[in-house]
Amino acid sequence: GIALPPALAVRPREEGGVWSVDGHRRHKQIGRAIEAGAPIKDAKSGKYLISIRQFVGNDIERVFRLATSNKNKRHNPLQFAGICKRLRVGFNLTVDQIIEGLHCSRASVENALLLAGANNDVHQAVRSGSIAATEAIKVVRKNGEQAGAVIDKAVVVGKAAGKTKAPATQSGPE
Repeated sequence: GIALPPALAVRPREEGGVWSVDGHRRHKQIGRAIEAGAPIKDAKSGKYLISIRQFVGNDIERVFRLATSNKNKRHNPLQFAGICKRLRVGFNLTVDQIIEGLHCSRASVENALLLAGANNDVHQAVRSGSIAATEAIKVVRKNGEQAGAVIDKAVVVGKAAGKTKAPATQSGPE
């Protein structure tokens, strides 16, 4: 038979219905399949049956679940940084608690928190692809508040040399 996707994880809404905790992309794809006329109706009832299960956990556990359930589509560095910041600042978790909940390395969490705390110009440079997140983190670590200006200069030097991103060797003064 056909392998069914994993059940969507949901939690009840006070006003009725459910909130999706895990499976947002699967739910969207199911909707697209229905719109396209895919034969996914139940033969007896004629209804679309989507497998769901109730998520049991608190608000912190929901963030951990959201962050760790994307096996096939990883978060980009800014998204991961936002998740770490939310856990650190919003929920007042320690770095060790975040590491344990996200099942990742100390360096990953510390770098993400550094990127999350960087100024908007650094975020814009990473988002636009002008600099790789790993290079941006090095620049922020080295130059703090001036990181955006350093990145801007590195991008100009890189473009003059025919590069599409700020070169690693131009990440900032030694």
